[in-house]
Amino acid sequence: MERQNFHAIMRYRVFDIGLLGDLSDFTVLENTLRLRKLQCFSVDAGNSPEAREYYAMLSKYNGQSLEIETQYLLHNQWNAAPPSNLRVFDWARYQYPNKNLIAVQWLELPDEAYAMRQEWLACGYCGHLVHESERGNGLCTHCPGNDQLTPSDFHLLRLLPVAVSLSSKRAPLSAEEREWFEPWYDGAQAVAREHGRLKRLVKARKDVERELQRKIGEAQTKADIFGWLLDHEFLPDSVIWYAHAQRVCFGWDKPLEADVVSVLLDIISEFPWSYDIKCADGRVLSGER
Repeated sequence: MERQNFHAIMRYRVFDIGLLGDLSDFTVLENTLRLRKLQCFSVDAGNSPEAREYYAMLSKYNGQSLEIETQYLLHNQWNAAPPSNLRVFDWARYQYPNKNLIAVQWLELPDEAYAMRQEWLACGYCGHLVHESERGNGLCTHCPGNDQLTPSDFHLLRLLPVAVSLSSKRAPLSAEEREWFEPWYDGAQAVAREHGRLKRLVKARKDVERELQRKIGEAQTKADIFGWLLDHEFLPDSVIWYAHAQRVCFGWDKPLEADVVSVLLDIISEFPWSYDIKCADGRVLSGER
């Protein structure tokens, strides 16, 4: 069963409760929202660039009808569709350092929004949503094969309405429920273990093949380097290719004498790889490619 997006009016106002008029309006609003049995999201107002941008967006869309997405359902907040893309709350209160300043954001929600939170049930373990008409045995069918699930978590699989999913304590499974659930869990876990074993085999093979290709690539590059030097009549007696650094080092084990360095410098301008030449006089000559 699919959930349909809906529209809601978003309201936002900053109150200075040091002023009698604002204090009266704030009190009336808070009492009204409490009567709707909404859960208030209350935090200190941030002053980061992201927070200031968020409050500016709330002010911009104040009084406008926002399209509310329903792909995800939460007990006290919603995601608004483009162009605003706002995270909006049923009721949110932002307290500024100046204790007289309080920003409030709230939504004028249609009845269908409240009904949706009652009709759709959430798993307390994975958050999967199921319509009440498809609740089946009342436990989440997505979780038994989760390799992180343990018997101490079984109660979290109990499906509860989104409106109370986070605030309600889920009852442990009854003896009757355990009688049919535990064999299902054991079977799902066995399937998950086998699936995991096969995935590890596939990954191991890919790792072996990847390592093989890496070694082949390194060997080919080394062959190309030494081949280039031999083509230019330079013996690679003290030459090493550092694959991790993508550099060739001449004189890596024994710095090169001046006559050898002179021969190398005659051809190095055409050398296609980055290099370092360690000289017997202590110099290191480097080139980047």
